[in-house]
This record gives sequence, C-alpha cells and structure tokens, in this order.
Amino acid sequence: MPRYPRKPPPVLLSSRVVEYAVLPKSTKFAGGGLINWLEGKPIGSVPCLAIVESLRDGELILVYCDRDWSIRAFSTHESVARAKKRAERVYPGSHSHWTHRRVTVAAARDHIANSWKGYECSFCGKTPAEIDGGFMEGRNARICASCAAHAYDALAAGPPKAESAG
Repeated sequence: MPRYPRKPPPVLLSSRVVEYAVLPKSTKFAGGGLINWLEGKPIGSVPCLAIVESLRDGELILVYCDRDWSIRAFSTHESVARAKKRAERVYPGSHSHWTHRRVTVAAARDHIANSWKGYECSFCGKTPAEIDGGFMEGRNARICASCAAHAYDALAAGPPKAESAG
C-alpha cells in the first residue's frame, strides 16, 4: 500500500514540480491570508506543499494542496528560498520536510503532452497548457487562439497578389 499521502505528480499547474513537503499533522498553521483560487474563500490548513517551476517562463510557484495534491491556493516567488521562507511563515517547522522531486524538464513536458493527448491544436500541435487564450473546438479539429488570429489575419489580407514577370 502506498505511503499516505504519496508524492505529488511530476506536474502541477502545468509546471514542473521541483520540491515538495508532506506536513505532519502536528504542523501548526499560522494563517497567512491564503485564498482558494477557485472559490475565493480562505483555505485554512493544508497537508501538502510543492514548489513548481513554470515551463513557459521559469516562474516559481508555491502550491498549497490537499492530501490528493488537488490545488487549493498558490503564490509566486522570486526563488526557491523565498518560496520556502513563505511556507515557513505559514507553516512553522515546514523547512525540515522538503524533498526534491527530481523531475526533468523533458519528463514534465512528456507528462503534460500525455495529459492533453487528443486536445492539441490541429494546426500548431500545442496543448492548452502551452498557450495563452482559449481553444475553439469543432467536430474534427481544434484551433488555439494564436492560430485563429493568424488565420484571421491571412483571410483579412486577401489572396496573395501575383508577381509580375519583368
């Protein structure tokens, strides 16, 4: 039977998990104004923390999770050290519970690609995790906002003008 709670998946928030902490029940919650990102309500204490690195821009994010690694809240930080300092303020004593996850960038990208398999843009191949903006879906195709904008621009420009031979 797996240890409870188990280590996190290799990716949270479409970002590579760098380090994680499973906090013992004895860890006190000092508060800190953490708001649930979906419900807009304070989250209270959570048993699991992770520091993730965005694959898009390298941003470091401290993620507050329940025991199943479902995300309850998150905050951005300039460094791993600052993320851990914030975690220590919210959960005094958490500093001794951090573990390296050892997820490579390639493994994180593979995980994301597998998670979104079948939902890629039919034109550029990007997944929803790799784009800004939304996707439009038809019966047999999907197009991301970027490809839709390029298609619109091409249509608005009209047909290419024929070059005259000189």
